[in-house]
Amino acid sequence: MVSWAPLRNSSEPLSPFPFPCSLFHFPLSLLFFPPQPSNPTKPPPPSDEEVKAVFETNVFGQLAVIRAIMPHMRARKSGVVANIGSVGGWSGGTGFGIYCATKFALVGITQALRTEVAHLGIDVTVIEPGYFRTSLLNTGNAVSAKKVIDDLKPALDPMRNAIAGIAGNQPGDPAKGGQVIVEALTGTGRCQGRKLPSRLALGHDAVGYINGYLAEEKKELDDWADIISTTDHDDVVHK
Repeated sequence: MVSWAPLRNSSEPLSPFPFPCSLFHFPLSLLFFPPQPSNPTKPPPPSDEEVKAVFETNVFGQLAVIRAIMPHMRARKSGVVANIGSVGGWSGGTGFGIYCATKFALVGITQALRTEVAHLGIDVTVIEPGYFRTSLLNTGNAVSAKKVIDDLKPALDPMRNAIAGIAGNQPGDPAKGGQVIVEALTGTGRCQGRKLPSRLALGHDAVGYINGYLAEEKKELDDWADIISTTDHDDVVHK
């Protein structure tokens, strides 16, 4: 059985599972968090309330449901937890700092949980979509911080214009993306025989973005390796 877990407020009390498992003929095997309307475009400086609202939905809300579901998966010694991240979980983009921070947090939570429950037969992944043609970026859904700092406009105005141009023109097809998610999480179709990765990128643009980020990070690390590797004690022997 699949549980869809939309959340807006992690302070809402949850029982070990929102519905008694005895109501179902099939045991819970998959916990999937659908994308949330979490106001992804919040250029700085957002208020504390605005920051907390994004973290409530994207981080604490998902944690609350995971805590409620895990006892049932541990008892069954099986299950799949699929958190929804973003390509923004790889690199902080201009104007997206808080949104990206929530996605960074989900990556850490997902990767740690994956190692903690693997021996119980439970798999955990974070799905990281690129741009998909949904209404998320449409006017009224993409909400900016109320306060605007004029000094930051040269950096932020191009981002705002870019978002306006992307809305309605995203390359990703939600139906095709959904099909890949179903196949990946159930190990069926094109994903049969494949090991579910800890980070499941979704979309051609996501693959290109992540590859570009990894190449840039590797170059930066290599460029500084001769200096940043010199901090060990003299008695340390490197193999």
